[in-house]
Amino acid sequence: MKFKKFWGPGILIFILVLFTNAFAEKPEEEKMPEAYFPENTFTFEKILEGTDVTHDFVIKNNGNAPLTVEKVRTT
Repeated sequence: MKFKKFWGPGILIFILVLFTNAFAEKPEEEKMPEAYFPENTFTFEKILEGTDVTHDFVIKNNGNAPLTVEKVRTT
């Protein structure tokens, strides 16, 4: 008989725990930058020696935090 007395409150507590977890705020996503390069290589056509040439590479930040470019290297 004593066992039946605990079913009601036990089920109620279980349901409350389920609803509390279901509607609890989710932790905020970790903020990180994410560099995206639509074009990561470029080949110049033949040019005369001594001619200045340039090419702009676009870097897009697809992340949710500021992206800082600290160093650029050419090969």
